[in-house]
Amino acid sequence: RNFMVSKKVEFTAFPGANFLLVADVIIALQKLAIYHRQRYQIPVLGITGSNAKTIIKEWIYQICFQQAKIVRSPKSYNSQLGVPLSVLALSESDEIAIFEAGISGMDEMEILAQIIQPTLGLISNIGDAHSAGFSSKASKLAEKLKLFVNCDRVIYCEDDPLISEQLHGLHGELVSWSTKNREATYFIEFQENLIYLNSAKYAFPFDDDISRVNAVFAIIASLQLGCAPDRKLELKTLKMRLEMKAG
Repeated sequence: RNFMVSKKVEFTAFPGANFLLVADVIIALQKLAIYHRQRYQIPVLGITGSNAKTIIKEWIYQICFQQAKIVRSPKSYNSQLGVPLSVLALSESDEIAIFEAGISGMDEMEILAQIIQPTLGLISNIGDAHSAGFSSKASKLAEKLKLFVNCDRVIYCEDDPLISEQLHGLHGELVSWSTKNREATYFIEFQENLIYLNSAKYAFPFDDDISRVNAVFAIIASLQLGCAPDRKLELKTLKMRLEMKAG
């Protein structure tokens, strides 16, 4: 029964409860999460992008969970509040961490990068979602890429020219995939329900283009985290924010 509050509480009325009085509860929670994250030296994957953060995160988990103890963001906890709550779930038994980072305006990613402190980064795409707080798609991308400033490696799709151009200013190693350039780190070919990744072939349960792209990200991230994906991917769909209901 511990409470972080920004207004004084008559604590004698609540026996057995502890109150931490702070100026701003969100900032205090973020600082607590930064301190907590610094206690762990494990691979931490930070995922950002306009879409597909949650599905990629969950598919990585589905591929890797039998090979390592993994902590990950619950649901779509990727906001200024959701990220610290996710990182505070890190425990001594965890071997890999996977956290999402979402922003809706300028100057939001820097604090999320300090909280997550990713060793490996992944950007899914850059689209029109949550664009109201940005002057252009390029400015939104530049803000998102702040997550990767201290990453050792960053996974991205080389076929997106805007992402490819802006990423080359980062210091970490770039892990690229492409359906066009055979010189990319991973050359990808799609054939019905098969994904060819360099010389490896993976059977895939879905046949739409968006799911294929998300699966490629999940496979590559799993490999970069030291996990071996099964050649027959048993990936499951997720309940998303919007669902079709019979009425």
